[in-house]
Amino acid sequence: MKIEFITNASVLVTLASKKTVLCDPWYTDAIYYGSWYNFPPLANKKHYQSLKPSYIYISHIHPDHLDGESLRRYPRDTEIWLGNLP
Repeated sequence: MKIEFITNASVLVTLASKKTVLCDPWYTDAIYYGSWYNFPPLANKKHYQSLKPSYIYISHIHPDHLDGESLRRYPRDTEIWLGNLP
């Protein structure tokens, strides 16, 4: 297994099977009423936006973990995993 830190809470996990799990993708600046930015700025934003993960995991529903703009960049048929959230 390989774990690659991307930014904030976003990581890419590559399993032994070569399947990948993208966790909490948030690559859009000025979310949450224009007040939240990734710091430091994401250097390879286009690379991470063009990934084709096997799965996407959303840990919880704060805007820096569940960003619709970032999610729209991934194939619509990507399976999304959510915790048992209220």
